[in-house]
Amino acid sequence: MLNDSEIAELWLIGKKNTSVAGTVQLSVIPWVIAQAMRAQCPVPGDTWDEFMTVVLRLGRAVPPHEHDRHLVVYYPEACDPIVVEGKKIDLQAGHIIHLPPGTTHEVPTVSRSRLCVAMLVPELP
Repeated sequence: MLNDSEIAELWLIGKKNTSVAGTVQLSVIPWVIAQAMRAQCPVPGDTWDEFMTVVLRLGRAVPPHEHDRHLVVYYPEACDPIVVEGKKIDLQAGHIIHLPPGTTHEVPTVSRSRLCVAMLVPELP
């Protein structure tokens, strides 16, 4: 789990180019987070495709969607739940989830701004 200064650093990274709706941007993330996320979704070599910080503003939502690659998401702070394949997942600080390609997921309207770090992985061994 990250300490308060590391979480503050992530918020700064995530808010650099924040729009009204929020932001998704390629980011350099702290090594400890990258290592924890890679442990959830091991891939040979350095094949991680995209490292992103995602900020979703208060009152915003993300409609149901899926990706054609593996998605690994790290939540540094507890936040509102997400819905994966129709099931609600409560998120605590330090929670990491792995969604295989084609997994439908959504973020219902959030009650406060939220931050996460996401990685898309092209394929698994």
